[in-house]
Amino acid sequence: MVYADRTPYPYYFEVKKVYQNIDIDWHDMEDEEIKVFNKNYFRDLSNRTLRWQLLENGVVVAQDDGFDLDAKPFKSEKVDLDFDYDLKKGAEYFVNLEIVNTKPEGILPAGTLLASEQLAFAKTPKITPKLDVTNDALKVSVNEKVLTVTGDTFAVSFDKNNGSISSLIYHGKEQFLQSSTPDFWRAPTDNDFGDGMPKESLVWHKAAEGIFNNSFTYKMSGQDVIVELEQSIPAVESRQKVTYTVSPSGEIQVNNWFYAAEHKKHPEMPRLGMKFTFDKSMDKVQWYGRGPIENYWDRKEAAYVGLYEATVDELFTPYVRPQESGHRTDVRHVALFNDKGEGVEFVSDYTMGFNASHYDISEFWYKK
Repeated sequence: MVYADRTPYPYYFEVKKVYQNIDIDWHDMEDEEIKVFNKNYFRDLSNRTLRWQLLENGVVVAQDDGFDLDAKPFKSEKVDLDFDYDLKKGAEYFVNLEIVNTKPEGILPAGTLLASEQLAFAKTPKITPKLDVTNDALKVSVNEKVLTVTGDTFAVSFDKNNGSISSLIYHGKEQFLQSSTPDFWRAPTDNDFGDGMPKESLVWHKAAEGIFNNSFTYKMSGQDVIVELEQSIPAVESRQKVTYTVSPSGEIQVNNWFYAAEHKKHPEMPRLGMKFTFDKSMDKVQWYGRGPIENYWDRKEAAYVGLYEATVDELFTPYVRPQESGHRTDVRHVALFNDKGEGVEFVSDYTMGFNASHYDISEFWYKK
């Protein structure tokens, strides 16, 4: 199961970001200078070394492991990072910074991480990888139940009743075990039970099951096929408009506009996203976003933006009580694939969140 969304939170995950009375921030981004502020009252920063890494689209392209610090108590010092690297147009850059002790201190061995930070460097443009362009024309076939768009290497089918992607075939292989579905629910956390969320927001639990299309149209736009849906969501008396743009390359662009009912107030929506179900063999995950640890919108700064890989099992967080877990935020793109490297990639023009699990949400939560 993959859940791609902008979702709220569980309450805990392992903390990576470390502070020991030290603040790190930009002094002058253009000159590649940072400022290290010593918040200690009585000791300087001798026996402290700063090391840094420059990341390009999540990959380390430059680094330095040794800059000795000496700021006096409650004073700051400037550090010239001097990347000595030619930045590429259209790439996104971050700087990872760590401060360690150079000699043992009490129970702390040399090399103990004392402070860390990630800073965005320069302007961070949208990262939108594109598939190879082809001149092959798309074919459209329609019957009473589905509309199918076929290209040279793929075929995608849309359900005319509920607007789901009912089939996605690449190189003759079906990618989905089930049709895609909108998703407005996540498994409650321990904090949610204390706050009454499972009861108050229950209307969203099965809201997606009753969705139906008010209209279903398609048109050609250049080489692309555009499928447009206007949908009703009876459970919450709301609507949404979905546009799928299918390109000859096999790329499917999805735009979703959700219109909340103006005449009726509903409780907080736990999740706004889509659910996709794949074969269990697609258990490899690569993502460019925050990680590697689990992170949520209110607890994410300890997880740094980077390019990460994991298995679906490794994304799971084993809480004592089964609950929402394993989320990753600020994701630019995420791919799921099998041992042969075959799979599907999701890309966002902005940022998104995702969960990937061998379990359905219903297995983490049930209504008593």
